[in-house]
Amino acid sequence: MTDVGPDGIQNIVNGFKTARALLTAVELGLFDALPPEGGTTVEMATVCGADEGATRRLVGVLVSLGVLSRRDGRISHTEVSVRYLRRESPDFLAGLEHSVHLWDSWSGLTDAIRRGGPQEPRFSRHEKPGRTRSFIAAMHHYSSGQAQEVVESLNLEGVNSVLDIGGGSGAYSIALVRALGQEGRATVFDLPSVVPLTREYVTDAGLTDRIDTVPGDYLMDSFPEGYDLALLSAVIHINSAAENEDLICRAARSLNPGGQLVVRDFFLDEDRCGPLMSTLFSINMLVNTERGDTYTESEMRRWFAAAGLVNVKRLDRGEGAGLMFGWRER
Repeated sequence: MTDVGPDGIQNIVNGFKTARALLTAVELGLFDALPPEGGTTVEMATVCGADEGATRRLVGVLVSLGVLSRRDGRISHTEVSVRYLRRESPDFLAGLEHSVHLWDSWSGLTDAIRRGGPQEPRFSRHEKPGRTRSFIAAMHHYSSGQAQEVVESLNLEGVNSVLDIGGGSGAYSIALVRALGQEGRATVFDLPSVVPLTREYVTDAGLTDRIDTVPGDYLMDSFPEGYDLALLSAVIHINSAAENEDLICRAARSLNPGGQLVVRDFFLDEDRCGPLMSTLFSINMLVNTERGDTYTESEMRRWFAAAGLVNVKRLDRGEGAGLMFGWRER
């Protein structure tokens, strides 16, 4: 590993300052408070209910970062802020609001390392209604941006039915049924508090006749059966290794003979020291969940073997993310 040196260390440490400034601007609604034609810091502070002098300082950081601009005493949007930082934009980065919640949990990292987990997990599969909606919105934005690419990497020959376990907004089910054509059908299995939100996204996509929902707890309940493909996307990192082995065994039983199980998640190297995104994600699970973690390929292969799945293979998708495939024998 290359020695980062004192300057590199300072750059790493100071990264939290710009991140906090941008997240605070999102949390305050600063970008929404600035009209498309521009305005002043006094006007922005008034709309946000914030102190004008403090708002001026924050805007100075945002201008320095290039996400806003300033000329002749007026603050203006940039192409970046209009497209990605205003809530009314279809390309708004909804995941930033989820990052605001993560900030608080990461602030407790020192205590989490000492005790082996958070004093109070901030992420629960049984969230409060308001927080569930914001979390699903963030995950929908994130998943929609990559679902099509992931679907294109799958072997969908002979696949007509999909079980999307812990499918959230249904972003992957939407992409899958579109790829499968008119014969394609999908079922999103998720918590009773989530499936009403799933139906909203499915309705917006115009796919209510091809995507249905089943409420349940994937750690406890049996899954419907008779599917050609079962998907676990961004699910296993929430659970312990023992929970995942049981989950994958039950998911495998939902498959038709010859059906495939697909797991999409982060992979740790076997020494658990890389890649960087995967190691950071394991910390994210430490400070946010009771038992979550990031896992290695060999761990996942053991779960697939316990489920009786064969021809197991892995496909890397960069920065530690990847897919694991396994087939139920015919």
